[in-house]
Amino acid sequence: MVSGSPRLPSVWVLACLALGSGVWSSGGSPPEPNAVPPGNPSPLPTPVVDALPPVAEGAMVISIPTRRGAGVPARSAALLMSGQQGGAIGVSGLAVPVAASASGVRLFFVVDIDGSTLLAEAEGEALPVEISVYALTPEGRVGGALTEAFTLDVERAAEALVGGGIKFFGSLDLPAAQYSLRVLVRNIPAGTFGVIEIARAMPVAGEPFAFLSPPLVAEPAESWLLAREDGKLADQPVLHPFPFLGEGAVPATAPVLLPGTASRFWVLGRGVAPATTSYLVRVLDTGGKEVTRAQAALVARRESTVAGASALLLEIMLPALATGPYGLEVSAPSMNPDMPLWSWTRFVAADKTTVGKNAVWVQFRASSTPPDGAPRAVAFVGKGGRAKATPKIKAAYRSALRTLASDPASARGVLAELETHLLPTGTVAEWQTLVLSEMSVANELAEKRPESALGLALLHLELQRDYSRAKSYLLEVHARRMVEELAVLYAERGANVQAKAAAANVLASLADSLQRPGITGTSERLFRRALELCPDNVAALMAMAANMERIGQYDRAVRYLESLLKVQPGNSEGRLRLAVNLMRTGIERKGEELLHTCAGEGNPAWVRVVAYQEMTLGFIKAERFDQAERLLRQALAAMRGEEGLTMQLTYVLDRLRRPLDARALAKEIGAGPGFEGDSPRFRYAERPSEDLARVQEALTASTPAALEAVASALGETGRTTDGGEK
Repeated sequence: MVSGSPRLPSVWVLACLALGSGVWSSGGSPPEPNAVPPGNPSPLPTPVVDALPPVAEGAMVISIPTRRGAGVPARSAALLMSGQQGGAIGVSGLAVPVAASASGVRLFFVVDIDGSTLLAEAEGEALPVEISVYALTPEGRVGGALTEAFTLDVERAAEALVGGGIKFFGSLDLPAAQYSLRVLVRNIPAGTFGVIEIARAMPVAGEPFAFLSPPLVAEPAESWLLAREDGKLADQPVLHPFPFLGEGAVPATAPVLLPGTASRFWVLGRGVAPATTSYLVRVLDTGGKEVTRAQAALVARRESTVAGASALLLEIMLPALATGPYGLEVSAPSMNPDMPLWSWTRFVAADKTTVGKNAVWVQFRASSTPPDGAPRAVAFVGKGGRAKATPKIKAAYRSALRTLASDPASARGVLAELETHLLPTGTVAEWQTLVLSEMSVANELAEKRPESALGLALLHLELQRDYSRAKSYLLEVHARRMVEELAVLYAERGANVQAKAAAANVLASLADSLQRPGITGTSERLFRRALELCPDNVAALMAMAANMERIGQYDRAVRYLESLLKVQPGNSEGRLRLAVNLMRTGIERKGEELLHTCAGEGNPAWVRVVAYQEMTLGFIKAERFDQAERLLRQALAAMRGEEGLTMQLTYVLDRLRRPLDARALAKEIGAGPGFEGDSPRFRYAERPSEDLARVQEALTASTPAALEAVASALGETGRTTDGGEK
């Protein structure tokens, strides 16, 4: 019997990886209809690979039908090529070469998706999910790609996913080369995502080659909802070519090992020096620094049809380790001294008290048992049930708010500790119970002092930022929800224009916090909701216009900008963006008029530069280079030495067949005073920040009075309730 991976909730494993470098940082993007064309995206030759070896029997797929996409969506492709890793969705993976020839290789891969984070922002009964994969060479060329999508029935899948997740099996036929895999998982409606890179997925190119696979540890298939790439029948055995793992077992992408006990794992080895019976194992921390070394002994050897490799069963006694995530590096002597053999995988060191319990996935704990006296959330599981606010949680929330007006930082710390205790496993039931309990208190306070809802919204807005910095993502999502609920509550209870404007500012500020790391789907929804409360919110109008421009929806950008200029006619950036978007929609005369206005004195210097650049581009496209030269010289007379304008003029002179003039001017680039900070064009390409900065200033100014309102409401309601239900 193979040991080494005690049966723990798989979500626990993925959660522990939250402490790894860059694995769970926030991010996201909305759906993108434009796709990268399928076919061969690189000049590498098309491979010819023999059929896959036999698959493991016994583990049956729980049917999640998938469909193959026509290509990788453009927004997904951008994320995959960006080098970014992390995201709001927990993802882990491994890859093994299973066939190879001189012309091509086949990479088999497994992707684990954490259910709790996948469902964190699920709205509605159906949840479309996308998985995209790129195989990249060391030079950055794309050797192969695939996109698979499936739709989850949220109600039916929720119970299985909240405490577990989805395990996806796929493969890629690739030209002969070295590869790493980049994997993206997207919750399409919410725009949340997770990105990982599987380094050294194909360590060497083609035949003949030697390799050592990542350590392979079995876990029960029944712990997961299983999905496979499109075209594989759901009633066939799970497609994984590792029958030595045992019947009904699947490979773990982040195995759980118990230090101090014997752990066993398999590796597939080809080209390993004969008679090797001991393998060096290094344990690494999440930053790649060596923690300890140990020797793994060869227990058994089996022949395998996977790329001509042998299946090697190794046993290791890991020394004492603190509980948490690590890397496990295995190396072996090679028949070719010039080709070192080593492989690597993530693993989680656990202790015996954790086995079989629901451990925390947001922030690793040695044991899931909360400290004595810590308030417990009322668990709620089952269809048709109903979460309720609880008196104990309400009382604890009230207690945390007592020092809010006098010492906000201390109150935030107390509340953060409370919320951490109340979300021990991250289930939907715990989350809903906490939200209902806190909102029940908020409603009681708002009955006495409507401004208290604003104070609580600002409190949870600061908590959202604290949780984001600490990478406590379930708590961060909870804070988002509270901010939104409290802002709407204030708009309703305040019942005046000023209250709605302040509530809209709160939502715009939250949206800004989310769009900075790239959670654009949720941030856009919040900006839209801010505009529902206050259609004149300039920051939200500007942000939405820029977002629409960024994804090519220029007509919608124009509508937002026209609304903005009705509210604030003198907004120079709004006028500039409207001009640019009008030009892109073909309304050139009006666009040109606005560009001339933006280039005039009285506008910020960066706005003038971009306006001149846009007007020049129009002349260049029309090949009216004489007019372009006159315009640029006019611009440079006003903004001497500006690099962008100087480079444009250099290009125009070259097109006018005046290479000596162009060369002389090129020597002046960088010699003038230029701009301090970011270039004007870069500033235009960035998300607008000035109006959002003014929103934050307004919220900061309103904070003391709002927090005093919370304190007053607590005093008044304290005479009628002790924290329980009235």
